[in-house]
Amino acid sequence: MPETVASPAPRPEVAVDLEGLRRLDPRAFDQVFLTYSPRLHGWLLRMGASASVAEELVQEAFLRLARHAPRLREDSRVGAWLFTVTRNLWVSHRRWCWLDGTRLLELAEGAFMARTPSPSEASAASDVAFITTQPPGFSPSGAMM
Repeated sequence: MPETVASPAPRPEVAVDLEGLRRLDPRAFDQVFLTYSPRLHGWLLRMGASASVAEELVQEAFLRLARHAPRLREDSRVGAWLFTVTRNLWVSHRRWCWLDGTRLLELAEGAFMARTPSPSEASAASDVAFITTQPPGFSPSGAMM
């Protein structure tokens, strides 16, 4: 079952030049980045992300903001939007990490099962196969019980 991710504690919304964001004004993006990137980064670190993963996910959240900024509504709360996107990126990252780990285990098990058995393993398997096909009361020493 996927792990649950706590949402960050709400903070008062910071005044953001939403119209500037919608116009793709670099100064508006700078203001939002300087305001929210440390918060997003810190939240990801508290969730267990490494510093490099936190940095990558924050960058991706801001890239998504840049792509979606022209479509933001007038009543959009940019901070809430960024935290939601960042949380979703974190959940996706964790899911892929889990799937990658599971897939590696499957590959390792498959490689173990597909390998050629050693001579002693082959001999033991042959002995077990022989014994399990004998009639009831069979003794390996040759005497019937």
